Amino acid sequence: MFDHHIEVIESSVSEARRRVGIKALSVPLLKRLFETFPETADMFDIESLEGFAPEKFQYVLDLIVDTLKRPEYARESVENEIVRHQMYALKDEEYYFVLVESVPECVKSVLADDWTDEMEECWSDAVYGLKGFIHESVAELGL
Repeated sequence: MFDHHIEVIESSVSEARRRVGIKALSVPLLKRLFETFPETADMFDIESLEGFAPEKFQYVLDLIVDTLKRPEYARESVENEIVRHQMYALKDEEYYFVLVESVPECVKSVLADDWTDEMEECWSDAVYGLKGFIHESVAELGL
């Protein structure tokens, strides 16, 4: 059903990685989190940001794609992540929203003028779906 969305998302990420590499593509994800929620910077080793950012970027990207490919798996993964992050007292869904919204923003900034309306639509649909799973999980967990 969402095969075209998946293809567009994966090809846009692939092109962005080809242009700048995964480190340059992924570091802005965590920078945006730290700018939006400065208190989260203390949870990370800022010295190794370039080493950790690609892993976090890939994890969030996988959740976005799984929202389209395997929605039940994505829903379960989201709930597990929210539960796991309770040790850091991250109860507000906005923390997660920032990360999810940042992945396509990272890709869009690299592709610049090559970013298309079609990419915007496909990414927006997937992000909206994942944010819905996050919202549902936070509500179900009573956070």
